[in-house]
Amino acid sequence: MLRYLITGAVCAAFSMTISASEISIKGKVVDSDGIEIQRARVSLLNSPEIVAYTDDAGAFTLYSTAVVRLMKTARACGLPYISNNRICFTSTASDQPVTVQMFTPDGSRIFINHFQNITSGSHSFTLPHVASGLYITQIAIGNQSYSMQVIAGINGINTAIQNTSHNSSSMLKSALKAEETVDTLIVTADEYKHQYKALNSYSDEGIEIKLEKSNPWIPNNYASSEGTMVKVHAKGFDFEMGQPDPNIDGKDATKNETQVHTVKFTSDYWVDSTEVTQEQYTTIMAAYSDFTAPEWSETYGLGDNYPAYYVSWGDAALYCNAKSKFDGLDTVYSYTSIKNKPGAKDCELVGVTSDLSKNGYRLPTEAEWEYLCKGGVSKDFNWVQNYKPYPENKLDTGEINGCAVWKANSWLKGEGKSGYGAQEVAKLLTNNYNLYDIEGNLSEWCNEYTYDSYGSKETVTDPEGQKTGSEDSHVIRGGNWSSDVAFLRSACRTFKAEADAGLFQGFRCLKRIVE
Repeated sequence: MLRYLITGAVCAAFSMTISASEISIKGKVVDSDGIEIQRARVSLLNSPEIVAYTDDAGAFTLYSTAVVRLMKTARACGLPYISNNRICFTSTASDQPVTVQMFTPDGSRIFINHFQNITSGSHSFTLPHVASGLYITQIAIGNQSYSMQVIAGINGINTAIQNTSHNSSSMLKSALKAEETVDTLIVTADEYKHQYKALNSYSDEGIEIKLEKSNPWIPNNYASSEGTMVKVHAKGFDFEMGQPDPNIDGKDATKNETQVHTVKFTSDYWVDSTEVTQEQYTTIMAAYSDFTAPEWSETYGLGDNYPAYYVSWGDAALYCNAKSKFDGLDTVYSYTSIKNKPGAKDCELVGVTSDLSKNGYRLPTEAEWEYLCKGGVSKDFNWVQNYKPYPENKLDTGEINGCAVWKANSWLKGEGKSGYGAQEVAKLLTNNYNLYDIEGNLSEWCNEYTYDSYGSKETVTDPEGQKTGSEDSHVIRGGNWSSDVAFLRSACRTFKAEADAGLFQGFRCLKRIVE
């Protein structure tokens, strides 16, 4: 484990000269009419850390990381270099974004900082204090990226690296592949369908990528409502599910959110506008004679209008069935027996199956949930913001506070303080589909079992996900009142054991509109 040293300093001196970039891919991203698309994200499947964004003319350039090994030579050539624990560089244009990162030799990221609107001229930024050892420091200036091997020492010790085998971190290995290696270009852009393009070479300067418009439902006004449910149109519409970066906030930390793929639907839905409340839960679950109400408390949120927590996946399925029977609809879930009492924290359904063709209430699939959460918005958050560098300041935090119950406005208040725990539903802003709290308050059970990643890059229709699970673990979506902002992203995926009824998860129901 890394230990940060107060007196530590990052120093570097290298015996090799600068090596040339081995990946050079240039191209343009346009829409179906040939109009340039700005800020499209372009990356490599096998080297996801190599990323470029299209400029005002829709152009992009992907370079491999140019490895700078001799600080004196780098400085003389006008390239980035390290001096006195600071990374120094020159920007040749105004308003360029700059990103500084540090990695361990195995490719694990330990530091990242983003800077926007850097002016032309010379700049320097302080590097973090880290434990003694070898690191890779990477700086991206606009579309150009550089990496430097550095030795972190105590009291400013300078250590030269004579053995070039240190230049073999997994990050650099993947970036500096031989030209005969086949890779895949991944192109995504807000409001457009993704594109995957096979590469036969790492040197190409004439690539043109055409993207088609994505087609989620965009309501003209608020969604139609009926009681506590809203009508969401999905039939004939589609959206982009997942996101392309497997390394958000850590190596492979978000690998299970890839690959980006297009999802289509053949039905519209009635959806709970809020998470199921404690009043709704106790009323419907009374249909089971041995139902035991959860031990909700004022500490974590208590009241008719608070969301129901301490709900296992089995309890949520039982609720859906009971509500279906109450409304004269077909039940979706079948099972051979109930293990432990309904409402108990460890209630579990034995031999459970689900028939999604039925017209009754059920939990949403992952694809349905993400479509509902996005509300027609293609960015990371349904209030039209993208993660990193957002949130950067108090105004950003205030914006999140108005849309979601999360760590900053609940968990950090501390137990026993007002605002701690789950909060009453429907008190904050809705998304475009008039759904409350879908990116916070409680995380929400989805219908399917856990599976590692989407795998398919192809367009899929009405995906039902994994129908069985070896560990009886189910997908949970949406952040909760203890979550960092990264877990509020619409693409974020987490998992829980079926019988695990915790403080932080609840659910909402939907029913398919059968015509």
